[in-house]
This record gives sequence, structure tokens and C-alpha cells, in this order.
Amino acid sequence: MIRVFLGLLLIHSAAMASPQVQAFLLLGQTLGNVSSQRVTVCYLDAFSRDKQVLDQRLHEQRDKNNIEALVKKASPQLSDDYQCLAQAKQLGITNVPAVVINSQYVVYGQLNLANVLAQVKQSTGGGHEND
Repeated sequence: MIRVFLGLLLIHSAAMASPQVQAFLLLGQTLGNVSSQRVTVCYLDAFSRDKQVLDQRLHEQRDKNNIEALVKKASPQLSDDYQCLAQAKQLGITNVPAVVINSQYVVYGQLNLANVLAQVKQSTGGGHEND
């Protein structure tokens, strides 16, 4: 029983040391000071851009086989772009840039990850997750 409890404490400590980070940005924006932190980046304007590019290419095509190939090639990217939009809506993102930590804390207007993590740490009294 003690080993399981200690294992859970180690898992919780690891999550605190390496929070889940999602950045919601516009094309052309980058999140700085990322270092070795794993960050999932969603460009919220990518869907409209990629859809517009596909529409333009489809309009220029006359060959049915080429049209099918274009749609098939673009579908995974459009799906990923749409997932980003859906995730932003689910999380309640209202402005960009927005950085979300552990699906709980949102910091708007900041493009420096170290500053984001410091703000979350300060506002939560030192941790990244609710106990």
C-alpha cells in the first residue's frame, strides 16, 4: 500500500514538473522560450487559410481525378485545423494568443512560455494543478 501511494506522489510530482501546454496562436505568431517543454500549437486561422487554398485549387481544376486527389490530400490538414478550433471553443478561448496549462489555466496575450508558467505558478501559489 505504501509503494502505491509513493508511486502516485511521484506521478503527481512529474505532472507538476512537466505541465501539459497548449498554445492557441495566429499564423505568424510563435511561442518563445519553450526549451525542452513539449507544446501543442494550434493556429486558429489555419482552417480558413487552408480551406481558401483548397477552394482556389479546386476552382482551377477541371480533371475529376485531380479534384479527388486534392481533396484527399487536404482532408487530414483541414481535419487537424478544425480540431484546433473545436478545442479552443471547448476550452473557452476568447482571445489569442492564449496559452493553456493542464487544461485548467489560461494566460492571454503572452508569447513567452517561461512568463506564462511563472504567472500560473504565482497565481496558484506554486503549483500547476489543483490539489
